[in-house]
Amino acid sequence: MSGVIALASPVMVLAVLSVLPTAAQQDRTTTTKDLTVRQSLDAIDKLIDLGGKAESMKAAAKLKEIGKRDMDQNDRDTWLRLSRDEAIRTCDLRWLENLRTASDPFPLDNEYMVLLAYSKLTKANISGASAVLDELGHISGLSVREQRRVEAIRARIAQIRGDATAERCAIEQMIGHLPSWPKLQCQSCHESVERGPRISGLPVKSLWFCERYIELLQKRGDANDVYATSSAQLKANSSDDNARIRAAMALLALDRHTEADALLRQLPWVQIEGRPLSPPHMLVPFP
Repeated sequence: MSGVIALASPVMVLAVLSVLPTAAQQDRTTTTKDLTVRQSLDAIDKLIDLGGKAESMKAAAKLKEIGKRDMDQNDRDTWLRLSRDEAIRTCDLRWLENLRTASDPFPLDNEYMVLLAYSKLTKANISGASAVLDELGHISGLSVREQRRVEAIRARIAQIRGDATAERCAIEQMIGHLPSWPKLQCQSCHESVERGPRISGLPVKSLWFCERYIELLQKRGDANDVYATSSAQLKANSSDDNARIRAAMALLALDRHTEADALLRQLPWVQIEGRPLSPPHMLVPFP
């Protein structure tokens, strides 16, 4: 799934780059072995808080042993990030080289480029920020998170420039990512840490880009058209959650709140009045 859905702010990102998400529990059968792997990884994460030599050597040995075991994708991602950290801390070049081609859903080079663009924006270097975003646009395989961040910065730049067309394009791209919320790619970081349902609720109507989308619909005066188009798409495909959300946003722009809420209630992960969903972990606005 934060600014952009569930996105950490730059300050928070820099502070938590080494903090790894808990495992999302949906879409998999939990076994004793799964729990043992997760518990082992959590214990290693706590062991290496200070990065001392003795702790790092112990962690490295444990990680190499765990690497031989069967893991689900979420635990494998956690293991990979921990292993790369410990290969560097123990100066184990061979191990680091062996990990080089392993797939990471959130590679740091892309993340740092997004933060570089944001840093330029904070210094009012609009053209510099845009240039970095354009460079990112040529990279294939950007994670959903980084795609959202890119569009969030583009939306803010467009709003600053008064370019309503470009802003709306970016905002609509972000809204198009909302149906990803209940999936592992979002819940791996943002699942609930409280008791109850593990899939956390997302307060769609309160997200800044949804609020801005409603404003843009009202300013252009095409909320009725968007509602008609989205409703037709939803009628043709009842599982089109993107169309469902756009239709709800159009209804909100038309002050038809009861109808909008009825549509949003069809999405079991939307946090809405009267629904007892747990709040998400690490949900902050970006930018």
